Amino acid sequence: HTYDINQLGQQYQYTNKDNVFLALKRMSDTKTSYLQNTELSYQREHDFGLSYGANLRYKIEESTRWVPFIENNGKKHKYYNWAETELHIRYAPNEKFYQTKGMRYPINRDAPIFFLSHTFSPKDFLGSSYMINRTDFRFSKDFWFSAFGHIESEFQFSHVWNQAPFTMLILPNANLSYTIQEGSYSLLSPMEFVLDSYASWDITYFANGILFNRIPGVKLLRIREVVSFKGFFGNLSDKNNPYLTNLNPDLWRFPGENVVHEMNPRRPYMELGVGLDNIFKILRIEYVWRLTYREHKDVAKGGVRIALHFSF
Repeated sequence: HTYDINQLGQQYQYTNKDNVFLALKRMSDTKTSYLQNTELSYQREHDFGLSYGANLRYKIEESTRWVPFIENNGKKHKYYNWAETELHIRYAPNEKFYQTKGMRYPINRDAPIFFLSHTFSPKDFLGSSYMINRTDFRFSKDFWFSAFGHIESEFQFSHVWNQAPFTMLILPNANLSYTIQEGSYSLLSPMEFVLDSYASWDITYFANGILFNRIPGVKLLRIREVVSFKGFFGNLSDKNNPYLTNLNPDLWRFPGENVVHEMNPRRPYMELGVGLDNIFKILRIEYVWRLTYREHKDVAKGGVRIALHFSF
């Protein structure tokens, strides 16, 4: 059981949210609520890479003065609760990983990794205020090019099938720290987009010194080039769009004024990063550019990001 702040649109996949390196932020963040979560999990793993399981959760989310829960008709909610069941299956043949007390870090991703989950919460079940019906699929794989380095790639697809409050929809992960975090976007603002259909990619090319190995002196430093390209596109259907007040009088309003932007399904959000890896064998430095939706107010358009990346 946990009772903590819920940072909307900031769910890190491969690090703990209490990580000290996440404390220094590039912008202020007030998109928070309070979340109580009681969870019971079952997980079964097989030697050949197949695992499956189920999670039973009961959650209570409380509004704050920064994120009020107000319907288009003016009705206010101090909190809401729901009971959900998540079923998932994962297949990762020949996977190796490093297990810590609370996290699992993949060491090799030579073989493809498939992950499929579905979350369901019927309305009124154990007092659930709303219904949720969501499907997620994720695929990742590394591609090796011998002396020319390798590519790490991950693709994700998500869809919410029913009408639901914005807190239960898809909030692309914004990374407000100055570190590089997989599965999140370095220059995105929290809740800049709210979606119920979502597809993303995260591709990083480690060039293995394809340029620097040709420069005398620099070759001895064993510095490696790295290029990253990530982004997503999606859509918010009419049934989940609170801006359509006549169509959705019971739907919750987005918090703030002009904070949430409507995404053009044909225009993805994209970031491009170019940098150096294997600095002192532990450090990666990258400059990231925001390629699209640069016209949004008060958004970061570029910046330096760092990460500890051990290469031997």
